[in-house]
Amino acid sequence: METEGQQTSSGAGRQTSVRPGRRLPVDRMTIFARLLPLAAIAAWAVMIWVPFLDSRTTTGPGIVYTSLGELPLSGQNLMAEFLLVWGLIGACAMTAWMFNPLRTWSVVTFVVGVALIVFLLAMVLDPPILMWDGQDEQGRPTGGMAVGYPAPGSIFWALGSCALIAAGICGLIGGCRRRR
Repeated sequence: METEGQQTSSGAGRQTSVRPGRRLPVDRMTIFARLLPLAAIAAWAVMIWVPFLDSRTTTGPGIVYTSLGELPLSGQNLMAEFLLVWGLIGACAMTAWMFNPLRTWSVVTFVVGVALIVFLLAMVLDPPILMWDGQDEQGRPTGGMAVGYPAPGSIFWALGSCALIAAGICGLIGGCRRRR
């Protein structure tokens, strides 16, 4: 029932009364959309120490990729594409709190999540390979090959990507509910 100076807002099957000048209650899906990118950041933070690709070699050179680049971490081993991923995830998490209707943000976040899944699949299906050769002190040929296989961090990569996809979907649902 509306009284003069009050508006009635319906959300999730309940009636709430909102006075003029006050904000409408935030939809639960919008809250999820804003919090899920933080889960993606947490997953990427775990992957600083837990590699997502690992050659599992104990002899010779090996391949170990984390969310910042190749191990051991140093300025030389930081990889631009992984720093770009950090930037995209951080931008998704920060801008979720800046936009009130999350429609455009939701689409961009969804696309970023899908792109990260595709990037992971590309690295798993066509893993990096390191081949080397040489000679020992007696002149015999030596060499080997290392292949970057999926490691436990790839689970965190997939979870973080799915969190971004879910955030995009929740933002779209919250935006549609808000329009009604």
